[in-house]
Amino acid sequence: MTPSSYGLLLVPLFLLAYVSANSSAARLFACVSFLTLLLLRICIHLHEAAPHGSPRRRSIRAAVWSLSTLLTAMFSYRVAETLPLPMVVVVWCTGAATLRRRSRQLWINAAWIIFHERGTKYTQITVHFPSA
Repeated sequence: MTPSSYGLLLVPLFLLAYVSANSSAARLFACVSFLTLLLLRICIHLHEAAPHGSPRRRSIRAAVWSLSTLLTAMFSYRVAETLPLPMVVVVWCTGAATLRRRSRQLWINAAWIIFHERGTKYTQITVHFPSA
């Protein structure tokens, strides 16, 4: 992404700040979401730039997992506060299932997704493991 595209991502943030002038919680949510997405994008770029087999990739992978977990929890909380109780349970169970699957992919089956470089493009190859 170019710096100008990051600037374009700020437009919805400023619009939300303008619309929710009386709600500091909404502004805080928007700012934290934007910063988390920005950090997530930076971490993904660093992961792609790191050499294969580098121990730095594992720490970057942990940062990506932490940031995506934060985003999942934030959006689940934000959506759940507007729904009736049965739907709140569905939202939180879906978020928990997403986090469980994501942690399994990152920590238990680290080789679940392997990227092979072909010029400047990456091809995703899925490796299936027997379920434990």
